[in-house]
Amino acid sequence: MNITRKCASILLVLALLCGLTAVAARGAYEPGAKFVVLGDSIAYGQGASDLSKSYGRMIAANWGFALENYAVSGHTSSNLLGVLTTNDLVRDAVSKADIINISIGGNDWLTSDIATILLRRLFLNDTGAATGYLETFRGNFTRIIEEIRGLNEEALLIVHTLYNPTDDLPLVGGLYDEAVSGLNKRIYEYLESHPGAFEIADIYTFFKTHSGEYIYRDRTHPNDAGYARIALVVNSVIAGEPLPLPCPAGPQLSFFQKVAVLFRALIDILDYALST
Repeated sequence: MNITRKCASILLVLALLCGLTAVAARGAYEPGAKFVVLGDSIAYGQGASDLSKSYGRMIAANWGFALENYAVSGHTSSNLLGVLTTNDLVRDAVSKADIINISIGGNDWLTSDIATILLRRLFLNDTGAATGYLETFRGNFTRIIEEIRGLNEEALLIVHTLYNPTDDLPLVGGLYDEAVSGLNKRIYEYLESHPGAFEIADIYTFFKTHSGEYIYRDRTHPNDAGYARIALVVNSVIAGEPLPLPCPAGPQLSFFQKVAVLFRALIDILDYALST
């Protein structure tokens, strides 16, 4: 089976499982429209078996868009803001884009003092240690949107919510969810105070309760099925056709089943670390 057929198969299976219909509308976007992707490793496509299965490539292939991907693995909101204010190539691409897509924020959390945050939250029920990176993200995100809109007022701007790659794990999943929800709250708050500034691709909702199916063995990035899922959500935003609610959650796991899931995840992470 060639790459194109594999991608199509993944999308079809997800659509059938969740009762989704294929996005057929093409709106005002013609083949050749300029599709610019910005952000971090998720926007880049890390975790996909090859980059043709990144969400940006699949969306571009679906619509016939001209893709320009300037995402960089490891980038935080501070890095993206720096790129947008100093990199003339990226600024020119943004100014000429028909559609701009952003996935950013996960590394703001992962590069913060994550150990201190988790330990204080776990043992002291203290969420105060988390406020620093959240407010830094808020300030950077505000300037990112303003910088993009200063360069291009007309493009469709799509911002992803962050998903929780560990929501199937006991304890860790809940703590991670607090961090992700805090970042997503800042995104929604900006949109509430600046209506119409961008459209949201709600990846968080469409991954929730199913993250184990969509996450690569590093327990951070999407796998091929995850990127196909992201492509479905972003395609729906481009077409202006909201997706129905995601599949219902599966059966609740017992305590021992949750421990087994956590153990398997730790083995996957260790195996991935030793193989890279």
